[in-house]
Amino acid sequence: MRLLKETLVANTTKQERELNVRNAFGLGSIDSLLPSERLNELAQAYINGEMEICEIYEIRKKELLKQE
Repeated sequence: MRLLKETLVANTTKQERELNVRNAFGLGSIDSLLPSERLNELAQAYINGEMEICEIYEIRKKELLKQE
């Protein structure tokens, strides 16, 4: 997964990460897609600077593949 440098924890403030998450979830809501509780937990970890988006992507990919 290719990340934009502008979304990396090291390059953003907590407020900017909150905005990134709100924007991403807002785009999903256009199609009536609401984030799961698990995705909300992972997004909070990104907002808190504990995890990068690419890490969240890999975690969710593994979790979803296990469900199949």
